[in-house]
Amino acid sequence: MKPANALLSILLITHIGRTQVDLPSGYTSAEMDAPGIFREYHKAFDNVTDAIKGHKIALYMNGIDTSKTIVNQIKYPSTPLFSFFYKKNNQDNVYLTFVTRGTTGYESVFLECSIEYIELFESDGKLLYFDPKINKRKDHEF
Repeated sequence: MKPANALLSILLITHIGRTQVDLPSGYTSAEMDAPGIFREYHKAFDNVTDAIKGHKIALYMNGIDTSKTIVNQIKYPSTPLFSFFYKKNNQDNVYLTFVTRGTTGYESVFLECSIEYIELFESDGKLLYFDPKINKRKDHEF
């Protein structure tokens, strides 16, 4: 096998074997240059209600039941939804998700992160954090 073909095979296996987040159309993705954060997926919305609805749909696509989730948009207008989840077949990453105020509206954000303590400053200086010692993977997800 030629070296170029071997490299292409390795790259395809690496990409196919990597579990990624499932999102509806319209989300864009970018590699991140931040400690512990590999990739960001986000989608802009005109208002907070649409952003929360779209975010809940994206969570549902990843196996998260949001049917009983109630968001108080009056009390938490800046960052009304913050969560995390582990993908069943991915032992290396966690996904941090939130809705935040963007430059022209609101954004639904999914961050693919390593499983380590991470702090984020979002939405008017609010501190969001993920602590794997507290937010452990549940046994049934293995």
